[in-house]
Amino acid sequence: MNVVFDSRWTKIGHHDGISRFGANLLDSLLKITPVTVLIYDLRQLEMLPKNVPYLLVNNPVSPRELLLPLKLNKLGVDVVYSPMQIMGSFGRNYKLIFTLHDLVLYTLKHVSEFKHPSLGGYLGISPSFFIWLMHRAYWPQRLVLNQADLIVTVSETTKQDILRHHLTDRPVEVVYNATPDLGPGKAHGDIKRELVFMGTLLPYKNAELLIKALELLPDYHLHLPGRGTPDRLSALKALAAPYANRVTFWNGASDQEYAKMLDSATAMVSASRFEGFGLPIVEAMARDVPVVCTDMPIFHEVAGQAALYFDPDSPADFAAKIHEVENPARRTELIKLGRAQAATFSWEKSAGTLLKIMTSLKNADAVPLSADTTPTKS
Repeated sequence: MNVVFDSRWTKIGHHDGISRFGANLLDSLLKITPVTVLIYDLRQLEMLPKNVPYLLVNNPVSPRELLLPLKLNKLGVDVVYSPMQIMGSFGRNYKLIFTLHDLVLYTLKHVSEFKHPSLGGYLGISPSFFIWLMHRAYWPQRLVLNQADLIVTVSETTKQDILRHHLTDRPVEVVYNATPDLGPGKAHGDIKRELVFMGTLLPYKNAELLIKALELLPDYHLHLPGRGTPDRLSALKALAAPYANRVTFWNGASDQEYAKMLDSATAMVSASRFEGFGLPIVEAMARDVPVVCTDMPIFHEVAGQAALYFDPDSPADFAAKIHEVENPARRTELIKLGRAQAATFSWEKSAGTLLKIMTSLKNADAVPLSADTTPTKS
């Protein structure tokens, strides 16, 4: 089977979420089947598995994208997988798989919320208004997704969201996210009263609650490694002014810095109101760090019994859960449960699932793999 993996969404110099997802999935997929990757800049190879076969083609947002299917047709490609949902498709003779990671952009209301560098930064121009306009209705996304033969997403919760909003007429399958390698952990004997929230500082991430809760947690320090726009950082810093010596805004920590924070933290925390998966939760569980997070379906899917859940509108509920983690017996229990839960997610499993999907598409004209893949209208 002639498989092509679209790696043109790989960030140069450092990974973001989608870039990391693609690189890790590709690495495991290469171990079980031959794969050729698409890139548009040779520097992208530095972020991908070594010695991977590649084709140097156009940037995915270039007008030349319209001609890409003709080039791939000439190469006799069987299946193309993209970790995004943007790719030229007209005139293709191969099966095409798109990935929709979440529906978070439909929860953002104001165009200013789309200015974060994690949203559309690949375009090289200010994409805020275009992305905002596309997500005022569901039909533009339907037009995009229906260009593929099958849609992959990263959780069962997001799959059900896609079906509920009738975002595609194509089958939808789950290829789970998994834990990136942050390097070896260390013994957890020197735990500090520190809390770590890894995530962008967009409004829906609800970092405000974490800051407000510090009034009820006077001995704790909060680390915010994620990036934010200048306006967003200013607003959060103003809110944190009474606790200025107990909140650290990293605005982009390295993997090594992030791992060091986790290894000495009381807990990894998240007050987010919406997620497609929740990778930091798996990262924390894999490093024996207890998780305290929002009580919502996606986090229950990812963390199961291994996390403590709180009301995202209640700083008091959050503080109570942090105090619960302080109990040595409860902490030990959560770490044990978390280690087992994290082990259920692996790039090897995810690559195996993706290969099964590819094989099914090649051999059986886009027949759904799971029992319930028929979208229902909202």
